[in-house]
Amino acid sequence: MQTFTLGAKIFMGECSVAPVLTGCKNVLVVTDKFMDESGKVKYVTERLDQIGAKYRVFSDVHPDPDTETVASGMSVMEEANADCIIGFGGGSAIDTAKAVRFF
Repeated sequence: MQTFTLGAKIFMGECSVAPVLTGCKNVLVVTDKFMDESGKVKYVTERLDQIGAKYRVFSDVHPDPDTETVASGMSVMEEANADCIIGFGGGSAIDTAKAVRFF
């Protein structure tokens, strides 16, 4: 596993999900439609199921996310009462997850 830290920690690689999940009870998974509809997001959600965490998937992320996308993600985060946010996918999903957490 590799880590990259600038304010927030970014975990990358095959074993990167486990450290993120420690202590998480309500998780918001931020991703895009492709990662959700192709089933790739199950890489994360299956592990959430294993630890008994509740989660919501916010997959309305598109390239170069705008403020409306972030606001929608914030609404889902509040509804889910999320104590952890996981950005899964490319840069737009990660950027959206960081913005949702920040605001």
